Amino acid sequence: MIKESIFRLYDIRGKYPNEINEKLVYEIALSLVKMFGKGKTIVLGYDCRNSSPNFYELIKRVFEEQKINIFDLGFCSSPMTTYFLNVKKADGVVMITASHNPKEYNGIKVFDKNGFGVSGENVEKFFKKVDLVPVVSKRTRNDLDYFKTTKYHEEYSNFLIKFFNVNKKIKIVVDCSNGAVGPIWRILKNKLKTKGVEVVLINDAPDGNFSAHGPNPVIDGVTEQIKKEIIKTKSNLGLVFDGDGDRVVILDDKGEKVRAEFVWRLLNIDKNAIRKTVFTVVDEFMFKILKLSFFDEEKRLYFLSKVGHIFLRKIMKENKADIGVEGSGHYYFKDFYYSDSGLVAGLKIISCFSELPYRLSDFVFLMPESHKIEEINLKIESKDVFLEKFEEKLKMNGFEISKIDGISAWKNNFWCNIRKSNTENIVRVNMEKSKK
Repeated sequence: MIKESIFRLYDIRGKYPNEINEKLVYEIALSLVKMFGKGKTIVLGYDCRNSSPNFYELIKRVFEEQKINIFDLGFCSSPMTTYFLNVKKADGVVMITASHNPKEYNGIKVFDKNGFGVSGENVEKFFKKVDLVPVVSKRTRNDLDYFKTTKYHEEYSNFLIKFFNVNKKIKIVVDCSNGAVGPIWRILKNKLKTKGVEVVLINDAPDGNFSAHGPNPVIDGVTEQIKKEIIKTKSNLGLVFDGDGDRVVILDDKGEKVRAEFVWRLLNIDKNAIRKTVFTVVDEFMFKILKLSFFDEEKRLYFLSKVGHIFLRKIMKENKADIGVEGSGHYYFKDFYYSDSGLVAGLKIISCFSELPYRLSDFVFLMPESHKIEEINLKIESKDVFLEKFEEKLKMNGFEISKIDGISAWKNNFWCNIRKSNTENIVRVNMEKSKK
């Protein structure tokens, strides 16, 4: 039987072939036809996962049979679909990807004509229940045909270079994680060379097995390879992308990860200064410290969001915010259709770094210090009861409480947030404490 949890708040995602496979994707494609309506134009793309070409061929066939017009991107990154959705003024996007999940996963991201994510739960409303029987098809073409560079990569690269401007020679290492951004970076490497930036590429060949390391750049151990390469090549900084290219993690000249909040601070030295920012509740602590330390006198505006792109982008657009930031490596930009792009973020970051009179590690050293624990996931059956009791305890101990997403609590130099998972009997706990 179908596992209902694959229809998630943000997308559709599960393990292949037991939770999501060709039979299920065929039915999902029919559901998408009902949702979008015949005659609409949909941007269709897929990442490099081993099952993605099969899903792509199925969805493409169903759309053609059901009179859905396809703008066929083929192999691409998720942000590429956002770009072409807007350029071609299409009616939506269907992107086959499981983003940063391990290789055994696959899924589908759906976006409406405004670029807003359509939840898997909404797609499920149009879904005809079927018995999930594992059916694995054989590809009809050579693998390399599916993962080739196309004219669309070139067009997208020409668009991306507009976000880039440096005033000194820089050397960077880029880890494409064997994902969807490799072909784009091969093009950008030559473009950046003419502007004085040397790019060292690693793991740029698309590989559905993610042979070098997993496609999630925030997992422990993933950045060890690029750290060695940064030190070996004496590079100024490094970029690590996730599987579908919507996330990026930044490393300094010592190969150490740079917190998303500090990346945001770096982006604020740009001559086109950022005036409005949206950040999520789990990143609230350091943003408030940075705000108090640097920006009060500039009267900048800030907005808090629930975790998840559906919520963050809505708040960004409502307030015409310039940037949105999630600590997991998502950076959203007003000048990229209020959407996230690891490549747009990376190019902007390199440009801003070129304005610094010192190393990136020196910049990080100047930032406020704090200790942040890795997110804790607790299995809880009665999540609402647990949160109520937790809130009572916090109030009894004099904590300041806010409830934008779960419960956030402040006291002196300590902060915590605890919130419910949307799909599991889990509560997620984040805590942070500054050293002053």
